[in-house]
Amino acid sequence: MKKLNFVTILSIASICTAGVTSCTPAVTSSDVQSSVTNSEATTSGDTTSEVATSIEDNVIRDSIVFHYNRTDGEYDPWSLWLWEDGQECYNPNGYDFNGTDEFGAVAAYPLDTWTNTTSLNYIFRKNIDGNAWGQQTPDLSLYYSDYAQDANGNYNVYTAQGKEESLYDNGDDAIASSLDTCYFDSFNSIAYKGVDEVSEVELSVDGSEIFTNSPNASEGTLDLGSTFELDLGKVYSLKVTFATGTFETYTVPFTYLFGTDEFDAMYEYDGQLGAIYTSEATTFKVWAPSSQEVVLNIYENGTPVSVSASVGSDAKTSTSMIRGEKGVYEATITGDLDGKYYTYTITNTLGTNETIDPYARTCGVNGIRGEIVDLDSTDPTGWDAVDAVAHPSTELGVYELHVADLTSDSTWTGNEDYRKRFLGLAEAGTTYTADETTVATGFDHIKETNVNAVQLQPIYDQANDETNPTFNWGYNPQNYNCLEGSYSSNPYDGKVRMREFKQVVKAYAEDDIEIIMDVVYNHVASLANSSFNYTVPGYYFRYKADMVSASNGSGCGNETASDHTMMRNFMLDSTEFLASEYKLGGYRFDLMGLHDTTTMNEIYDNLATNVNENITVYGEPWTGGSTTLVDKADKSNITKVPEIGMFNDDFRNYVSGDNNGASGGWVNKSTGGNKAATNSIKNSLMGGYSGYSINKNVKQNIAYVGCHDNATIFDKFYNVDQLRSSGYTDEELADMSVMANGLAFTSQGISFMQGGDEIMRTKRNTDGTINTNSYNTSYEMNSFKYDQKIKYLDQFHEYANMINLKTSRPELQFTAKADCFANVVFNENDIGSCMNYQTSVGESGVYVIANNAYEETTVEVPGNSYSVVVDTKGAIAGSTYSGGTLSIPKSGFIILTID
Repeated sequence: MKKLNFVTILSIASICTAGVTSCTPAVTSSDVQSSVTNSEATTSGDTTSEVATSIEDNVIRDSIVFHYNRTDGEYDPWSLWLWEDGQECYNPNGYDFNGTDEFGAVAAYPLDTWTNTTSLNYIFRKNIDGNAWGQQTPDLSLYYSDYAQDANGNYNVYTAQGKEESLYDNGDDAIASSLDTCYFDSFNSIAYKGVDEVSEVELSVDGSEIFTNSPNASEGTLDLGSTFELDLGKVYSLKVTFATGTFETYTVPFTYLFGTDEFDAMYEYDGQLGAIYTSEATTFKVWAPSSQEVVLNIYENGTPVSVSASVGSDAKTSTSMIRGEKGVYEATITGDLDGKYYTYTITNTLGTNETIDPYARTCGVNGIRGEIVDLDSTDPTGWDAVDAVAHPSTELGVYELHVADLTSDSTWTGNEDYRKRFLGLAEAGTTYTADETTVATGFDHIKETNVNAVQLQPIYDQANDETNPTFNWGYNPQNYNCLEGSYSSNPYDGKVRMREFKQVVKAYAEDDIEIIMDVVYNHVASLANSSFNYTVPGYYFRYKADMVSASNGSGCGNETASDHTMMRNFMLDSTEFLASEYKLGGYRFDLMGLHDTTTMNEIYDNLATNVNENITVYGEPWTGGSTTLVDKADKSNITKVPEIGMFNDDFRNYVSGDNNGASGGWVNKSTGGNKAATNSIKNSLMGGYSGYSINKNVKQNIAYVGCHDNATIFDKFYNVDQLRSSGYTDEELADMSVMANGLAFTSQGISFMQGGDEIMRTKRNTDGTINTNSYNTSYEMNSFKYDQKIKYLDQFHEYANMINLKTSRPELQFTAKADCFANVVFNENDIGSCMNYQTSVGESGVYVIANNAYEETTVEVPGNSYSVVVDTKGAIAGSTYSGGTLSIPKSGFIILTID
């Protein structure tokens, strides 16, 4: 019998999502168990895993045992990723197949590896050309109760090639005839496809047969007739009998229909959703057109007993909701519900499940229950007087920051209760002293850099344990409209996180620094367990052409479908709510190439019209893998999203080299004189994008040389082979860092830097190697170490000076491309190893000289009265300069101003 997991039923992630009955005798677990042998571990991830099972006399005991059959016999590239709810995978390299039996490969691991005794999450993945995640299934779940333990205490599950998203309790069913896909391809027809010929199909609705056909083909379309009326609130089961004599039964999904104009005409809803609060009553609205029943649950407590028996409570009152127009269920509860919590219990093709409202505006601990909230009650004192800070985009000097990084190191000596939390971001007056030198840390350090925008890595509610947080960048979304509770002083009270974050925004606004929110609408942490899926199974996500397999352009097992109307509406509503409620200055979109251009344009227009005309929106103009989306908001379509900024990765690569590896860029001489490098750098300095002047607006160009998911710029230069082998000192690498980011901050458009670059932030593994992907390593790995600020205090001041120019000088803030071309002048036709350029407004100007690591050079500086802002090598004596012949040491970087 095929066993149903969350994704199987829900997302159509497995063939057609349904229970299976086989006509053939089942192979019992004991038939296979006796022949299990221990094999050499296969290399499938970053390392080779050791056998993790307890095998005595070739018998596995008290384990979860995955049996895997491949007709092509290619097992070596395949491995498993196993984890329990709320926990990371315990083995960072995954779980290899560590044995064989007569069925195929075996992956056997002791049950006590995990604390959860009821379920386990899994992913099948394939190593392709050294990438352990070259191919993968979505996140899937298995429940031990679906399987009988054998005499040795094992749970045996079976799957086969092409069926990795389905599990069976015996080998025969796993390799028996089955469909690859079946789905409603119109409102009165079903498409199906398999390998073996289908002799008969029987369609039932809620258990009652309504249609029979004998197609005698392995694939085709079943025409249900013009009188057939599809009801999304019912479950349609297709019993398929194969010519081989076996049969299986599938729940037929609606996935294909969700992307049609016909579906939108019937079900698109443009009204308000969520908990609509007043002190007299709260109205709850949830869009769930494919549900049979929705029940509203009201809790006094936001903490389930399963999370905390001492703090939590499961006491609730439940009310059946009424289905209205467009598939919206509604209920109104009288009285003042402020501070109470709520969930929905929804019955649909997934069965009956309790879930948080996707539109919840705040939540209890671990994001399980939404909170009903009087938004005004979360405002800190003086909030009404705070004006949202949103500078024109081309004036921005953006500083990327993780909430915890600023305060997690021992060199930050502020209020211990604020460490790693929102309030730590805004605590003033903290310092660090060493060697008789005292420097500002934390919030005061940020202010000293002169940046006018801080981009916070994800602060929405993440899929983690807020009662015992571990470091994570936060690209594992759970609830988009709720803030992350582990950053608050009390994760059990949903209002606290709102109020404390507003205190941060208020403090930064008082110093004219805007907050930009890093948002990850492109995927969720778990497709199977997301509120989107529980609410409308299959709707909010994008699927491959078979309407069965989840598209995985994020590289995280799923991607959301921004091109589906109600997902687009959710993104519009969510970004407007967050920007207006928290007075944000803008958004950074993760993997923006997974969103369509229509959605991105509508988001910008809505924000600029209804929130702030100077709102800044930009994103990563690429995907994390292959996607079925065609109209992508990526750099190939930059002209189709004229108000949206994009990270200029060509500029980054030509300035400093590849993201993380050993190749160099212009700064460290690898591309000195290279025409492609020259053109890309020059174009960015003039507000052009990606080596070509293809962007419509200057603000579309984001000049940067590093961000969180790369090596820090200091580490990047350390990692370049030719620099390491040439014996460059840390001081010289620091000067290169100043130059690289100096080119970004003297570019037209948006200038961006990774927080900590100004103090030569470094992330080193215990063996001394560079860590280039520290997303879940440790607080220590990622923290700001302020002793570095003392060591590199001269470079810090140079950073602060050049950032100040970007955020204050109109010569670096042109908004029209014509002004850039007219006023940014290069004093050499070929940059070669030295750049020498000036940008002017009237009689004032900014003059930049950058000499890369190749050799000392001489430049002729026009006669004028200059102030010296940056001079990394001390080429100029004093703070002023009048022009003339100037000798520039290698790696010398100079910025002069004409006032």
